[in-house]
Amino acid sequence: MCQLLTATKPRDLVLDPFFGTGTTGAVAKRLGRNFLDIEKDSDYAQAALARIANTPVTMDAFSALEYEKRPPKCR
Repeated sequence: MCQLLTATKPRDLVLDPFFGTGTTGAVAKRLGRNFLDIEKDSDYAQAALARIANTPVTMDAFSALEYEKRPPKCR
């Protein structure tokens, strides 16, 4: 999550060419980022779709503005 917070802004597009079970997509969705995923294994793709469908968006408009002005520091 830290990498997405420091390297992207809300509404940016995140590309993950090795999507697996969708961790990057779930985090991107939670943080208000768009994402493009590529996964050739249909079992992993189905697991990723289910995981992302159950992931809430937690980044509201005010939080997004704050992150744009002052990105968090990650350790």
